[in-house]
Amino acid sequence: MSEVKFSRSITKYLIYPKFQLTLVMANTFMMTMICLAIYFGAKLGYQSLHAEGAFNNIPNNHPYYNFLEYQAQHIYKHLFVCFMIGMIFSNLVIITISHKVAGPIVRLKNNFISMQEHGEIEKIIFRKGDFFSELPEIINSALTRVKNKQLSKE
Repeated sequence: MSEVKFSRSITKYLIYPKFQLTLVMANTFMMTMICLAIYFGAKLGYQSLHAEGAFNNIPNNHPYYNFLEYQAQHIYKHLFVCFMIGMIFSNLVIITISHKVAGPIVRLKNNFISMQEHGEIEKIIFRKGDFFSELPEIINSALTRVKNKQLSKE
């Protein structure tokens, strides 16, 4: 039952999937590139510490190298966990914000399709919290003016 609620809530927020999933993929790509840069920076740092030990004639079987390896693995593991948590959170934010951007576009599209099919001007209303909240008033005013102009010509 919870799977049904989850899938319904996802489809509720993916109202313009091509746009929204493109943003999610771009976000995922950018976060992956940033995380890889951090990973390789850390790896170079540990390699530098290893080389510094060799330069100072620390023998290969010295605990210093074991400690460096332990530390590196520990950092990489935490980096991966942080990456996954960040990815989930970031993509949820992207979907939520893109929902508030895509919603007005979908509403406008559906309103204009309905107006085209029925020949009647319908009042455009956006949801509370949607972006571009000034558009309905501007569009409704323009449509009313066009309608009144056409009525005065008849």
